[in-house]
Parts: sequence; structure tokens; C-alpha cells
Amino acid sequence: MIQQQTMNEIKKMAAPHSTKAVKGSGRRSGYFGWLRRGMFYLLAVAALPLLVGGAMAAANASQIWVSEPLAFSGELPPRPAHDPAKLTAVVLAGNRGTENADFLAPYSVLATSGAFNLYVVAPERRLSPVTPMPPLSPGVDIIPDLSMAEFDRAFQSAPDLIVIPNYPHID
Repeated sequence: MIQQQTMNEIKKMAAPHSTKAVKGSGRRSGYFGWLRRGMFYLLAVAALPLLVGGAMAAANASQIWVSEPLAFSGELPPRPAHDPAKLTAVVLAGNRGTENADFLAPYSVLATSGAFNLYVVAPERRLSPVTPMPPLSPGVDIIPDLSMAEFDRAFQSAPDLIVIPNYPHID
């Protein structure tokens, strides 16, 4: 009897400090329960656009569009003249596509500076596509100044600067 009475007193003293849920509510009370629910809803709302965007990006990346250049039967443009007083810069290009931002931005900066003999060098000197990223439309086509073999024959030393853009399709 004394033992039962002591247990009842301990339960009464612990009751105000208890973190148990109110009988029949089915929910946890307190700050952490509210925070946990809020984080769950926030993640559920944010996850949907992230999943859809990730799926679309993966689909686009797997289907990079490289336009085939039109047939070109004309005479190739002359190569730029070499000025021995300037440094030599080379922007590499691929014959099956070069990413436009990686190719055009450095080429534009180097060409506008006027401080370099600037050459576009590709495996072959033929009409080659520059691929837009993201691939939403056809890009532009370029004719490299020199093929890699022509560059090696024309210059005995390595260039002072080499820009290597992204090639979506490498053979």
C-alpha cells in the first residue's frame, strides 16, 4: 500500500513536466513538433521543382543538338597575317561542334585586345559547327584559320596562350 501510494505521488509530480501528448490528440505538442512539420512541408514543396528541373536538364544534356554545316564548295578565306611582334594565341575548335560560350567569349576578348596573333585551330580546316548551350536552336558555323597539322608546320614553337573550350562530341 505504501509502495503504491509512493508511485502515485511520483506520477503526480512528474505530470506537469511530462512531454507526452495530450490523450486523444494524436499529435506531439511543443516547438519541435511544429518545426519538424514545417521542415517536412518546405522540403516537399521544394523537392517537386528540383526533381522536374533535374529531369529536364538530364534530358537536354543527353540530346545535345549539333547542326551539320551546310555544304561549302567555295574558296576558303585567307589565313590572318602573322605579326612577329605580338604573342600568339590559339583557340581550339572541334569539327563536330564546340560549345559557343566557351569558344566565342575568349575569342572575342582576345581579338578585341589586339595584343595577340589569334588563330582558330581545329583537326581539319573545314566548315565546323559551334553548338549553342543549352541546345535550343542551331548555332553558327566557323571555318578554322588552320588545321592542327598546318599549325605545326607553320609554327616551330608552342603558342603563348591556348584556349580549350568544351567539345560536346569528341571522336
